[in-house]
Amino acid sequence: ARRELLAKISEANDKGKRGSKRPRDARRMRGERLCYRLASEGKCPFEAEGCKFSHDLKKAFDERPPDLGPRCVIYEEFGFCRSGLNCRFGTAHLDPLTGSNVRREGWREPPKELNEMDMKVAVSLRKNQYPFWRPRKDGKNFEKEAASRRAEGLPVSDPPKPKGGGKGKGKHNKKGGGQQQQQQQQQHPQQKKEQEPAKDAAAD
Repeated sequence: ARRELLAKISEANDKGKRGSKRPRDARRMRGERLCYRLASEGKCPFEAEGCKFSHDLKKAFDERPPDLGPRCVIYEEFGFCRSGLNCRFGTAHLDPLTGSNVRREGWREPPKELNEMDMKVAVSLRKNQYPFWRPRKDGKNFEKEAASRRAEGLPVSDPPKPKGGGKGKGKHNKKGGGQQQQQQQQQHPQQKKEQEPAKDAAAD
């Protein structure tokens, strides 16, 4: 039985190591990747300050992969493509000699994308470190949990807003109940007057 157990453990370890010798996917270093500002606008405002990305536009143009198609719909619509040299349909708006991004006469700025994600959030999601935490609706223990999360450097959600409808509703009910009691008290004398003749008639 012990040998069988050891054999199972060894087999499980071998399965865990499968693919460990597979060569890693090739990743380009930051210095080899073209600067996005240079690819889009033709100049980088941070080049003098030591931008860490490559600024060799001619080299990037010569090494770029083949386009996926001849038409860039963004360029056709706005006369300017923000992706520039990184566009996979860049033949339509790239200078064939220098690789610089061309703007058509009468061009206009394309609308900005609204579904962009903050890099810190993207990294935390990729590393499975994003805190999917939300405070309780009743706000119980919110400050305690929020202080703990701030100490760990984790984001904290806004505190839940108190529901004003509950108190107002209670007061309304209480007030309404008081009005009903007053109406009942006002009706009592009339009911007594109506009941007294009925009693006299029954006595006769």
